[in-house]
Amino acid sequence: MNNLVDNPILNDAYEEPPRYWHFERGKEPEVRNGRRPAQYVMAKRSREGGTAQILHEYIELETVNRIRDRVKRWRDSNYPNVTHVTRELLDYWSSPERERRLFFCQLEAVETVIWLTEALESEKVGIRVESPDLFTRWCLKMATASGKTVVMAMLIAWSLINKAVNPQDARFSNGVLIVSPNLTVKDRLQVLYPERESVDGRPSYYTEFDIVPSHLRPLMGRNTVLVTNWQQFELKDDTRKRGVVSRGVESDSAFCNRVLAGLSAKSNILVLNDEAHHAYRFYPKSERGELLGESLESDYSAKEEAERARVWIEGLDRIHKIRGIRRCIDLSATPYFMKGSGRTEGEPFDWIVSDFGLLDAIESGIVKVPQVPNWDNRERSEPKYLRLYQEVKDKLPRSEGEISKGERGGVLPAEVQGALATLATQWEEDFKAWQDAGRGVPPAMIVVCNNTATSSLLAKFISDGKVILELKNLDDEMRTFRIDSKLLRDAEIRVLNQTQQEAAQELREIVQAIGEPGKKGGNIRCVVSVGMLSEGWDAHNVTQILGLRAFSSPLLCEQVIGRALRRFNYDDLSMPETADVYGIPFEVLPIAKVAPAAGTKHVPTVVKSLSERRKQYEIFFPRVIGYICDVKYRIKVDIDSLPEVVVTPVEEPTQVGVTEAFRLREMPSAYHTREQFYKDHRISTAVFEIAARITDSLQNRMLFPQVLKVVQEYYQKKVVYKPGVDPREVCLEKYINMTFGNVASGIRSDDDIGGRFLPILDPYRPKGSTNGVLFHTTLPCMQTGKSHLSHAVCQSRVWERDIAVKLEQHEGVLSYARNYRLGFTIPYFFAGETHPYIPDFIVHLQREASSTLRLVLEVKGIEDNLARAKEAGALKWVDAVNNWGKLGRWQYAVVKDLTQLEGTLNQLTK
Repeated sequence: MNNLVDNPILNDAYEEPPRYWHFERGKEPEVRNGRRPAQYVMAKRSREGGTAQILHEYIELETVNRIRDRVKRWRDSNYPNVTHVTRELLDYWSSPERERRLFFCQLEAVETVIWLTEALESEKVGIRVESPDLFTRWCLKMATASGKTVVMAMLIAWSLINKAVNPQDARFSNGVLIVSPNLTVKDRLQVLYPERESVDGRPSYYTEFDIVPSHLRPLMGRNTVLVTNWQQFELKDDTRKRGVVSRGVESDSAFCNRVLAGLSAKSNILVLNDEAHHAYRFYPKSERGELLGESLESDYSAKEEAERARVWIEGLDRIHKIRGIRRCIDLSATPYFMKGSGRTEGEPFDWIVSDFGLLDAIESGIVKVPQVPNWDNRERSEPKYLRLYQEVKDKLPRSEGEISKGERGGVLPAEVQGALATLATQWEEDFKAWQDAGRGVPPAMIVVCNNTATSSLLAKFISDGKVILELKNLDDEMRTFRIDSKLLRDAEIRVLNQTQQEAAQELREIVQAIGEPGKKGGNIRCVVSVGMLSEGWDAHNVTQILGLRAFSSPLLCEQVIGRALRRFNYDDLSMPETADVYGIPFEVLPIAKVAPAAGTKHVPTVVKSLSERRKQYEIFFPRVIGYICDVKYRIKVDIDSLPEVVVTPVEEPTQVGVTEAFRLREMPSAYHTREQFYKDHRISTAVFEIAARITDSLQNRMLFPQVLKVVQEYYQKKVVYKPGVDPREVCLEKYINMTFGNVASGIRSDDDIGGRFLPILDPYRPKGSTNGVLFHTTLPCMQTGKSHLSHAVCQSRVWERDIAVKLEQHEGVLSYARNYRLGFTIPYFFAGETHPYIPDFIVHLQREASSTLRLVLEVKGIEDNLARAKEAGALKWVDAVNNWGKLGRWQYAVVKDLTQLEGTLNQLTK
């Protein structure tokens, strides 16, 4: 592999890019001369080769490319037709003699705004920037970590000084409003106040980046800049307050007086929207009236995001109506429409005028290079840790309530532990290298979760030292830090009581200080969070990211990966820095994917749990994965008859190859292992843990010594290692679970009494319920009345519907649930293997003796060997669950004829 391919950096960050990487599927990357055209990726349907496909193709941003060409000609002509203030600033910013030079992308973004404002109209013929707003709005697209805040400082200086020198020039504003997405970003932007020489010991950006010549600095004035956050745009309403004169909802004038208090009476304001992808206007051609957010997959639903956009935009409209907006400039790395806006998700804003994307930033050495898995030694077509969430999402808790109520065992999915162990080993290598280099802070690893329940589970696992010891929290040192998403989000709005506000403020201070030497949080090594790290967090020491949530769009992938893109060292940008990224399928290239064949379209039905019915109709059930014998005094196990546990990369990769996220080559650029995990874990500890788990299942602690001896013998005889596999691989949760299941299933009673079976529960979710169901289906559905679920899915159209109707009508039925995508299965043995059996219904019955019964109901029209095997498995399940006795009495019934159902229900309710 030649050096050009191995080093993705092609260009000087301070000059216009003269080269770029060109990619074509199935070919090696090649270097091309010139500037990469501004473009974005969109999905298109294709029938090439007779197969339905979705092709992600590049689409050119034509307006941006036309503007880029004309700005270049204008620059090469030495900026004709600008004010003398503008010329002095441009000369000052672009001087090669500057001690701290500005990136080309920063200069180009500012030049674009200046050209659109000051160039002759004859130079702009054919340029039309579309925007749905009543005020002029332009968007500057700049990759994360490419210096958007510096660009803001440049634009502020340009506008304020020009207005001070020539107050009559209506093109400029002497009042600047900066709108941020949250308090974290708002605090970071305090460096943009011209009258402040420093903020919390850090110099203002005008000083730090030498934005304004000293003789022009006084012209920027005082009280000319106001930094706020969009939450301040919420209208005040005192209608329901007591003890005050009710004024109702504040007027537009009152709104502006409150929001713009720091700008006194200034009008024709320059607005700068930071992270502006949150500020979009809704289009009338909206997809559907309702917004169905993936509330189980994400902390932020589409409805919440839409509400933020509405408040933000309506606030700007009120300001324009009363004070006037001279122009509004958006800054964002991902200025794309979001779900529910009425535009295609991922489509770029129409008002983008400048584009310097992530590939451009990588090729210029401005940001780190994200490295993603492209190979592992499982011998599969795709590496396991590339899309990890898809493999484990059903094992993750949906809420913290599931854990507290015992619906979930609080056990980390084995696949997650493998990814953590491998990624943490890379962190350990970076940690030692940073120590040797004398860096004042440790590298940081980020774990981004799907909800607060998962983040709580992972934070405890990591901070307890179960991954590697260097991430374990000590009595006097916090190394792994979990961010409470809800508290931090509430803190952004400032609606908490004083005690909560203080806790939230401390939380925010720690977050902002990560990677800052000598500050609270400066020594944190691992951050476990949900979604708030998608923006506003500027740590330079992030070296690893694990994504454990749904990444439904390139926008979200780039936002989260952006947290790891800030370089630590800016002295030599020709030397690449990298960040290891697992679980985030970041694809900046057109990828072809096979789509389902075209067919008849059906309007999907939303099947969900109804919160208003939960108290009356919720049904709980155990998640049984096997059985263990109820032993009183002595156990016996035929070790030789038990299946082996084969420790092999086919089960869990022991080596992961990574390459740059924007590359197509087959050969990985680096290889990851779990060496540090092996050093920090012992096989004897795993053996002890398995014995303890089995003893807990037996509900008899006195049996522990016997069980421990059996597990030790099993490890000696039945655990097989493939060549080259480290024996300590068995310390992974995956192999612990396999060993636990094999040994537990083989235990029998060696007593005169005992011998009953007890259930072995799923360690990830020992208890399930009808709560938290949410899915779409095109199958026929029937609305329910006695069910916690909104609909009963009727796959056969007749049988399930007729059963559901009779259950609705029977007086003895307290509640029921159609067992479709509910997660309730029964293990059964057939043709030499164990399979999951999915019964048709769960029914909660009221009996005459003031007791209740849970019925597992199956409808069968044909009896065969498979049906008989399922029935045998169900009867064993009922027997074991009733012996366990922690979720009431259960019974199994098969109805072979619909006319039998009422008689069966009548008999069971006596």
